[in-house]
Amino acid sequence: MVAIVAGFLALGWWQLRRAQGGNALSWGYTFEWPLFAGFVVVFWIKAMRDEWREAQAREGAPTPAEPSVPLPAGLRAAPGAPAGEAQDGSAPDGSADEDEELAAYNAYLSRLNAEASRTGARLAGRAARRQAAIWAGRAGREAQQPAAGRPPHMEV
Repeated sequence: MVAIVAGFLALGWWQLRRAQGGNALSWGYTFEWPLFAGFVVVFWIKAMRDEWREAQAREGAPTPAEPSVPLPAGLRAAPGAPAGEAQDGSAPDGSADEDEELAAYNAYLSRLNAEASRTGARLAGRAARRQAAIWAGRAGREAQQPAAGRPPHMEV
């Protein structure tokens, strides 16, 4: 990681020297290479944090808890979910409280999906017809081409 960051910074320095020498394109690369070095550092830090969390989970140490969010009915809770929540997201006593607003929203999404499917099929059919017409037009034009060697304005 250190070698990559050092290499990217060196490339940025090299491009700066070229840009100062009159190469206008090098100004963009002057700032691009250090940005790449920054990406390497950020991704390395993220990878190290992920490794640390996995190691903590393997050792059984508690990891920072995520805030508990109630899941809609029908969704499965992740392993290690809060004790007051069943696997299907319903209440522990088995009574699934159906939220009317959620049901209405799901019905709305279902209608949108059905409408998009119909619209997509209609557009696909239209595009296929248009493409067929284009190919038919090309075939017609190719049949009307003059004989080889004669320009089109010289036909009799």
